Amino acid sequence: MQLNYNIDTSSHDGRLRAEALKGFLYNYDQVNSAGPVIKFSDKDFKAHGIPSPRQYIAWRKLINMIGEENFSRLPLELVKLSNLEILLVDKFGSLFRADQIEPNSDVIKKHLKHDRDKQLKVTFACGYFWRTFKERRNKMKKFIRDNILANGWEVEILTQDGSLKNELGKHENLTVRHVLHRIDVHYIIVNNEVSPEKSYIFLELPHSEAFYFRLDTYFPFEQIKNFSNCSKDDFLNFLKNMCRWDIFGKSLPSKLNFAINRK
Repeated sequence: MQLNYNIDTSSHDGRLRAEALKGFLYNYDQVNSAGPVIKFSDKDFKAHGIPSPRQYIAWRKLINMIGEENFSRLPLELVKLSNLEILLVDKFGSLFRADQIEPNSDVIKKHLKHDRDKQLKVTFACGYFWRTFKERRNKMKKFIRDNILANGWEVEILTQDGSLKNELGKHENLTVRHVLHRIDVHYIIVNNEVSPEKSYIFLELPHSEAFYFRLDTYFPFEQIKNFSNCSKDDFLNFLKNMCRWDIFGKSLPSKLNFAINRK
């Protein structure tokens, strides 16, 4: 198996994108060629903010569901932590406009089994929610309050940061879950229950915490039907399971400094 990308490196951003991708591809290939058990010091990887082999194993499974050729065609968005541009806010902010969420058809309205405030649910599965990048963090918190919660829509955040819940405050449509383990695949799901064609998945590729240039990819729910080895429900369940801690599959092997490399 192999991922094949053709990145234009004639621009500065293109070269940064290629450099960020190079590390991901190297570790992805390492996991692919490794045996059923990969030995590593989980404590050291966490201390240095480096993605562990377990994260690349999860990504290998994710890419297998999508298909390598399909994954290689997905857009790669360069994220520069030195600026305040956030993909979800600045490029996809229209997904959260109230006039885009309201159903246009009276027939659809009549058959809705839920209230308007259940039409949009946004799920964040992340690390520390930009804890060391305060301005980006504050911009995202403001967007959640003003553009999602203020419209009566639901937000769920799963994060290793125990302080975020207090910072965002209480809201009936907000759930912040403090997880004690690394979530192996970081993602955002924008689920529009009324207009599924406006639902999107955003994925953040594994990265070192010290690296200021990162890569995101994204696709609409509808595109999942073109993927090789999964249905929409399969894919969403896979992401949901990333947030669950498996004692025998993850916790115990991590304490014993190895990862199970299932194909």
